[in-house]
Amino acid sequence: MLERGLVGYWSPWLGCTGNRLLDRTRYANHGTLTNMDPPTDWVGANILGRSGRVLDFDGVDDRVLTSAWRGMSGAYSVSAWIKTTHSATSTIMLGSSFSGANGVHLMGVRGSDGAVYGFAGAESYFTGLACNDGNWHFATITRPNTNAMTCFVDHRDLGSQSGSQTLDPGLGSNWGFGRTFFGAQWVGQIAEINMFGRALTMPDHLALYRLGPGWFGRQEPRRRYAVAQAAGFKAYWARRQSQVIGGGF
Repeated sequence: MLERGLVGYWSPWLGCTGNRLLDRTRYANHGTLTNMDPPTDWVGANILGRSGRVLDFDGVDDRVLTSAWRGMSGAYSVSAWIKTTHSATSTIMLGSSFSGANGVHLMGVRGSDGAVYGFAGAESYFTGLACNDGNWHFATITRPNTNAMTCFVDHRDLGSQSGSQTLDPGLGSNWGFGRTFFGAQWVGQIAEINMFGRALTMPDHLALYRLGPGWFGRQEPRRRYAVAQAAGFKAYWARRQSQVIGGGF
């Protein structure tokens, strides 16, 4: 199933939740909107012909802070629906160690060329595709092993880069969205962030892209039915005159 290994799912698209950004997975790493104003920073957007809510970051001090993440080990991936026109410095959607000496930028956009990037400590992994054109893009950065990064954006596989430094979420603390430890601020909007404890493939990325933001919420009825089946629930349907009656045993 596509949601296999999902350890974090923050989706403004599913509706305004005030000064909190809910993690809809069982890990419940909820985020707190910091230096943000819920009435003005939850805004409407249209992606793939559907309407929903997104969070708008001002590039000054807006951020969403979470606790240290749970469920992470080995390979991991992060995917996000993002929109920006920023063209000054590197900006971050997702990272850690906001005030420490080390940092992990699981996903950012470099202002000079709009390239999506990953970063760990002093080592960066850049792609070559500009995403700061003011349009919505769906980007995935995946780490299949300890010192490599693969990136997909929309319909493109941008390949892999490797280096000597481990891309390890355990390097930092104070996880969140919108600001890095050295002050780079996210300027733009975020519709959704997915965190997986496995390396996503290009088919996984394309499936998430085609489902669009809110995909995990739309899987809920199917998951409940699967759980009921596993528990031995059997559905039946009966017709009485003009009524259709559903039940189970």
